[in-house]
Amino acid sequence: MTEISKIWADDKMIFIQTESGKVFGEKFEDYPILRVASPQQRKAFSCNNLGIRWDNLDEDFSYSGFMTEEKEILV
Repeated sequence: MTEISKIWADDKMIFIQTESGKVFGEKFEDYPILRVASPQQRKAFSCNNLGIRWDNLDEDFSYSGFMTEEKEILV
C-alpha cells in the first residue's frame, strides 16, 4: 500500500500527497454532500489507514479512489 504523507483541503478540493511526492485531488463539487457543505464542515475530516472520513457529513473517501491518473495533480 502507498504511504500517505500529507492531507489537506482548500475551498474547492481535498488533496493527498504520497511518500513518493505524488499529489492527488478530489473536487468537492463532484460529491453532492460535500458540494453543499460549508467550508468548516469540509475541513472537519479525520484520516485512518484506509481513507478520509467526514463524521459530521457521513461521507468517506478511500485513498485507492484518489490514486488514478486522472486525479493526479502535477506540481
